[in-house]
Amino acid sequence: MKNLYVLLLVLVLSACSNESVNKIDEQEQGESGQGELASPAPVFIESRMGDFLLRLDTGKSIFTPEEAVTVRALLKYDGDMEAETIYHAMYPVAFGVSELTRGVDFGYEMEQPLITTETHKGMWLEFPYKKTAGYLDSDSNAAFIETFLKGAAFPAGEYNIKAWADFYTEAGGKKTDYQFSAEKQISVR
Repeated sequence: MKNLYVLLLVLVLSACSNESVNKIDEQEQGESGQGELASPAPVFIESRMGDFLLRLDTGKSIFTPEEAVTVRALLKYDGDMEAETIYHAMYPVAFGVSELTRGVDFGYEMEQPLITTETHKGMWLEFPYKKTAGYLDSDSNAAFIETFLKGAAFPAGEYNIKAWADFYTEAGGKKTDYQFSAEKQISVR
């Protein structure tokens, strides 16, 4: 009888021991970037200011150089009113993209007219990212930038993508400025 208790104790301890080893192995694989056991990075990042929520969505965090990279920003009003009018430049959300290993900032330009958009409570406004970049032929990264601008894929690299909201409201004659951002990194390998 005593041997049976010892045997059960050994089995329970060995089961607990194996479970701990598996968890450590999964963590090590995730940190080294090998294996599929690593928990995936979130596909979107959110930021809030007042009654507005900004979401930057890339669909996933790791791409191959042949894959289309779809980036979009979404803006949602979730305040007390049924709708809120916002005043902004061409779009209430702009993008910034940088390739981190080469130190290339692709920039983003937008026309600056004053436009109004009515946002409805709980409804997302969607703004897709469109590739833009300016450079000189003498720029040491000119060939890389030209490759970046072609097609829907990004060249191999590590990218930081930033969406920033910039608009204001005028509720009850009071102007309220909104300037906030969401940032996410993706890898193309």
